[in-house]
Amino acid sequence: MAVSSTRTGFMMGLLAATGGLAALTSTTHAGLMPFGSADPPPVVTRAEVQAYLAQDLPDPDNLDPEVVAEAEPRVCGGMGIGVPERFALPLGWSSEVVRDGMPGVEALALSRQGQLYLGGQADDARRHVVSRLDPDGTLADSRTQAEPDALAVDGHGRIWLGSYDILKTLGPPEAGPDEIRHRLRDGGNIDEVAVTSRGERVWIGMRDGRVVEIVGQQERPVVPYGQSALLAVDRQDDLWVARSEATGWWLYQLDGTTPRAWQKLDELVDDLVMVEDLTWGPDGALYVLAQVRRQDPLVIVRWHPDSPRQATPWASGLGDSLTHVSSMAWDDASQCLYLSSPDAGKIYRSCPCEAGLMGG
Repeated sequence: MAVSSTRTGFMMGLLAATGGLAALTSTTHAGLMPFGSADPPPVVTRAEVQAYLAQDLPDPDNLDPEVVAEAEPRVCGGMGIGVPERFALPLGWSSEVVRDGMPGVEALALSRQGQLYLGGQADDARRHVVSRLDPDGTLADSRTQAEPDALAVDGHGRIWLGSYDILKTLGPPEAGPDEIRHRLRDGGNIDEVAVTSRGERVWIGMRDGRVVEIVGQQERPVVPYGQSALLAVDRQDDLWVARSEATGWWLYQLDGTTPRAWQKLDELVDDLVMVEDLTWGPDGALYVLAQVRRQDPLVIVRWHPDSPRQATPWASGLGDSLTHVSSMAWDDASQCLYLSSPDAGKIYRSCPCEAGLMGG
């Protein structure tokens, strides 16, 4: 019996509201840990739901409205309209298209207040802009910029923008006017920007693999020339660098001004080809968007410094011929992950169920 994901999600909520789910949850399954919980929640497997739905169930179109209202808030999980069928997330997570028609969005950045900023082509594809994307999918505060290749937001709400060889900051008005902060001394192209929460330290990653810290008008070298380098600042304001070298991909933490090798990423991610992005999640783990030599070529893996010798798969199906996710950013407040696909022109939002499930 084929059952749609919409009906499945609705009926799971209905069963919970009417008590019919009790039989399915009598056994506690190994599940994902919610924040602040010592015990895993009961998880209903897809096979159990399919078996239950194969029975004679009430027609959801003819239910008491009060029963429907009780069930609706419990619906969670599944994929919204426009999300590729191959997207695979942890059990208890859902994904939706929060904005369509956004070609060429390469840079995402979230403020500590949960405001999402995009850098890329405008809807008309005739210019490049930095825009704020509100939770309902509305674009606001769009400002024309030349090739916004890299974005970061500090705790004051300042947007740090890398464009060609220029590093600049954009308001909000209360944070001060737009300002050019630095122009690369020897030229080059800024691909990455990372900034501490208070904006006290700023690093840039360049297309030639160099990573430098900008101190006033000085460029303090952190990582020399190489093939590629990706940057992410953790919740303690420490800089982490994923870097491609002759021996493979390595993960470094900046200890003061000296990079310290933590782990060879090739030993954590099987058949690793390249790292496309990395971001720290609300659970204190690093999420790595990785291209691999498999039938499913683009995955997200989760790595935690407390277990440095292992990484766990978290999501897959992100790199088919029509959809290739290239950047991601976590919203700590909602515990939602935003993903950008320049090829599809879409921004996806993947969120946990009401229990606050987080991959582990």
